Amino acid sequence: MAMDARGFASGIPRTHARSRPFTRADGLLIVGAVVLAAVALGASIATGAFRPLL
Repeated sequence: MAMDARGFASGIPRTHARSRPFTRADGLLIVGAVVLAAVALGASIATGAFRPLL
């Protein structure tokens, strides 16, 4: 009975959160982060500073 009073099993969603679509800005941020990481890795390899842990 306590679960019913809190709205469980009522047949309607209990959240006010809305889904957000994946936008172009999101994609550009991810691409930018990958490019930045690749440039940093390339620079460390080119200068001889890259020392992998394994």
